Amino acid sequence: MKKTIKLSICIPTYNGAGTIRGAIDSILAQSYQDFEVIVNDDCSKDSTEKVVKSYKDKRIQFHKNKKNLGYGDNLNTFKSRVSGEIIVLLAQDDILLKDALLKIASGFLSDDAIGVVTRPYYQFEYDPKIPVRYWPPPDSKKDTIVTINAKKDLIESVIRSTYLVSCLAFRVKYMDVPFHSHVFTSQCYVFFSIFKHYKVLYLKDYIVAVGIYDSQCRSKPSIYEPSPVETWIKVFDEVLPGKKYQKVRKICQDYVAQNYVGLVQIRNFGRMRDFIEEIFMHIKYRKASLIDSRFWFYSLICFVTPRTLLRQIVDVYKSKLLSRRISRHIHIELTT
Repeated sequence: MKKTIKLSICIPTYNGAGTIRGAIDSILAQSYQDFEVIVNDDCSKDSTEKVVKSYKDKRIQFHKNKKNLGYGDNLNTFKSRVSGEIIVLLAQDDILLKDALLKIASGFLSDDAIGVVTRPYYQFEYDPKIPVRYWPPPDSKKDTIVTINAKKDLIESVIRSTYLVSCLAFRVKYMDVPFHSHVFTSQCYVFFSIFKHYKVLYLKDYIVAVGIYDSQCRSKPSIYEPSPVETWIKVFDEVLPGKKYQKVRKICQDYVAQNYVGLVQIRNFGRMRDFIEEIFMHIKYRKASLIDSRFWFYSLICFVTPRTLLRQIVDVYKSKLLSRRISRHIHIELTT
């Protein structure tokens, strides 16, 4: 078995001058050093280029698009530029935790049939040592191998892990479809296309802290059009078609159609028409929503609560209650 495997860490960026230095610093501080860093700038209007080029490490490449491509198409520029066997996606405001790259590389080196390595992750506002929301692994004691025929709870864990690009890692030779233009699901087409035929290794350890303060989910209301639920449903229709995948497709679609917490985010940062549309999408793709108390709770609370008040409630819940609870369950070890 090979001792190392080259990782190509791909960072799509747009106006990332304020955060990308933290991401790059966390990469350079890793114990595993067989990597290249490729930053692709989608026509930033700030000093992102200056920040990236201030690093003199020859492993760091900077490219800038001639015109703004949008998130998904910007991701598609990477495949022709990487020289590594593994693509590791990283957002411009992510922070890698200790030994993150070592754990990814070790996962791929353990079995050539592993097509994707995924991970648990947590989100932070300003301080990567203070989590405000998290997505745990299916097993906190050992890494988990998941196949397309796995049990329902494991499939659902895999879906949750694909919500964000942060530290999703793909074996390049198994990538047979492009990234999609939809922001929320751009990475999912590649992920599930590989998952159909190869194993997913779900790490037990948290290896990335995901920054959300500067997220376009908060600053760009139009991001919620078209409907996030509908775009997710389309992923599974298109990537898992036919009778062969009927069972897993139903698991996937039912799961995203009952992710009612997403209504809070749309109400806080989107437009009212997008919020109303999302309510109808939950009903359209899951009729059982009409008799689900969680659906009515989130729908009615979000509808009757003024946005300014709802944001305050969510902020207090995350910072005062959820953050303390999360900190008791996860171990955070930064590289610097």
